Amino acid sequence: MTETTKTLTVTYDRAENRSKVVPLKWPFSVNGTRYESVTVRRMTTGEVDAWLRAVAGDGSRRPPMFDVPDDVFDLIDGEDGEVIDAVVNDFLPPRFRPAPESTTRTA
Repeated sequence: MTETTKTLTVTYDRAENRSKVVPLKWPFSVNGTRYESVTVRRMTTGEVDAWLRAVAGDGSRRPPMFDVPDDVFDLIDGEDGEVIDAVVNDFLPPRFRPAPESTTRTA
């Protein structure tokens, strides 16, 4: 995975592990564009910072991890959304991941 930012060209090691294509069980079309999958990718530190500023400022909630626009993302079937959420959790920085569920039982 190579990204160009301003005058920097970055090539990440293990680029194949920085994103995952999630096929949609319930694909759809919007204005003639077909959506059969969503690619989820890891965020950079700069993207995390910008996302946190946006959340604090205007309440934006969706991190910049997807290859579809926000208004299209909102149209994804709920079942597909759950699958995407599971992939997102793998790619979020640890501080944003949900706490693991306790596996201890109380009698």
